[in-house]
Amino acid sequence: MMGMMFGAVLQNPALCNIPMETEAFITSNLIRFVIFCAGLHTLVHSVVRYSLKK
Repeated sequence: MMGMMFGAVLQNPALCNIPMETEAFITSNLIRFVIFCAGLHTLVHSVVRYSLKK
């Protein structure tokens, strides 16, 4: 739920009255968020696979 809300705010900062001047800033934040989520997913997946091997 929290990730969905964070993504919604990144796509439309006016939801929280955050002033955004440029479209490029929103795009760069969205890319950073996607990379962070992919890295976190990979880390959790690796830890779960490692713990199930033993």
